[in-house]
Amino acid sequence: MLGKLKYCFVFTVFLSTCSFASNQLRIDIESLDYKLPEKNSGVSGTLAFPRVRLNWDDMKLFLKNQHSFLEAQIELQPRFIKFETSGLSMSFPLDEESLFFSVYEANLTDSRFNLNSEYFNFSGSKFIVGDGVSRLSLDKFNIYCSALGAVDMTSIAGLTQGCLTELILNGQTQQDLAGAKIEFHGTDAKEKDIFFEGRFKSLTMIDSLFELDLSEALIDVENYEVKVGDVKGECAKEKELIELDLERLQNGCLNQAHLQAPFIKVKNKKEKSFYEVKLDELSTVSGVTSAKLEKVNLITHEKVTTLKDITINCLHQKDVPFYNLHQMLAGCVERAEATIPQIVMMDGNGALQRQEESWVDIISDWFQQEDEIAHKRKFTASGLKVNIDNNKMDLFVTLKVPYIPRFNLELEAYINHIPEEETIRLDIIRGKAMKIVTLRKALLWAADFFISDGENIKVNNKEIIIKI
Repeated sequence: MLGKLKYCFVFTVFLSTCSFASNQLRIDIESLDYKLPEKNSGVSGTLAFPRVRLNWDDMKLFLKNQHSFLEAQIELQPRFIKFETSGLSMSFPLDEESLFFSVYEANLTDSRFNLNSEYFNFSGSKFIVGDGVSRLSLDKFNIYCSALGAVDMTSIAGLTQGCLTELILNGQTQQDLAGAKIEFHGTDAKEKDIFFEGRFKSLTMIDSLFELDLSEALIDVENYEVKVGDVKGECAKEKELIELDLERLQNGCLNQAHLQAPFIKVKNKKEKSFYEVKLDELSTVSGVTSAKLEKVNLITHEKVTTLKDITINCLHQKDVPFYNLHQMLAGCVERAEATIPQIVMMDGNGALQRQEESWVDIISDWFQQEDEIAHKRKFTASGLKVNIDNNKMDLFVTLKVPYIPRFNLELEAYINHIPEEETIRLDIIRGKAMKIVTLRKALLWAADFFISDGENIKVNNKEIIIKI
């Protein structure tokens, strides 16, 4: 996905295509409306500047937009791009591989561009850029970059290095939250459509660390819609990376990251179910993804399952994105451990409908209070422990179901993940329940805590097949 977003860098550097060391360029942009012409040739839009300030050696130039003097028509040709006003014409050479030919659309409103040898600042009310597959939108934003004196930033190479040394993204004013939207439309069956929308308090990167302070966000990928509120996170960046390589930036974050997100809601649009999550901590370090969750509610039409004080550790394969469920599972079925001290399942009692009605609220009160849960318990489980090593799983849990005494369930099995079939298969080595309960029945009771639809699981005395 990120590989297709390189073009987003183009319109932040197009005014610095020539080097002018120890000088300064400041431009206010009233509006930019750009669209790639057919066959990369022809009129492609308009650009209006209220004013332009340029310091170049001992010369100072100040231009105002009078009589439409700084309202330009943009023309794109295979070898150059030209900005022409009623009294001024500027052309910049382009090669065949120029990223300008990847930009399908671009829009700017009430923006300011400031570049000198020490820093770059770009702010505005609205910025949109897209290539027909991906689309990035920013609003009420302020971007600041600095190379901390290590390089002259008035060239494209210097500007790139500066923005990979120190970067700050925040609101246009102190009262604003910067808004961002990213849309990606997969071009084949392997690439999933992704939509992200969020409001940032800040996103900073200094030297080798990204830090994120997010007020709220919405993520829509495949069958899932996720809403989060008040997220704080950080992830690593290669210190020596000073060239624009979005794949390396992404992989640095994926392989070393830390996230706190107390309020998460997940909507499974296909299964028509909801998840409410209170996440204490999610981190990836040294090839291990770890999670601590205070509470998770799994909500379907028939039932509500509440899990408390969850801890999970999974093998994290290098460069695997969190949003790719099956790639994440590939690591977990190889090596993992999990504990859940308490699980309670009860009748749905209209919970799904309440979730549909309150879906607009990112942070909402938990629909069930502890005293209500005590009166509606259906099944309970405690002391769940799962250990997976080299695809061999050991499971222990204590179950309590109506009219049957509390009993222990033990299971030893080989676990196999089949992504092309979207299934997990457990080949049972050994299982133990209680004398009056068959192993198959006990396994179905245990699975019922986690699987919303009974059609997604098949159990017999030799294997368990779970549809993901």
